[in-house]
Amino acid sequence: MTYDSDEYRKLMEQRFAAGELINPATAEVARWHANYFDPYGDGLELSDEAVCHGRQLFVRPPEVTLTCLSMICPRAHRMKFDGE
Repeated sequence: MTYDSDEYRKLMEQRFAAGELINPATAEVARWHANYFDPYGDGLELSDEAVCHGRQLFVRPPEVTLTCLSMICPRAHRMKFDGE
C-alpha cells in the first residue's frame, strides 16, 4: 500500500473520524514504539530512509478497538492526552 492509494486514504479518513469522537475523559491512552511514517503498521511501501521508530501516543475509546494516534485528534483533546 502507498500513501497516495485510495485504500490508505480511506483508512486515514476512518481514523480521523474516530479521533473526532474520542472523549478525553474516558479514553484509554497508551504509548509504544512505532514507525513514524507507518505508525499503524499498515505495511506502507517505505524507503530505507523512512524507517524511523520512536515512542508514539495512541488513544481509543474503551468500547472500540480502533486505536488512533493522538495527533489526529482535535487539538483540545491532544492537550489532555499529553497530560496523561
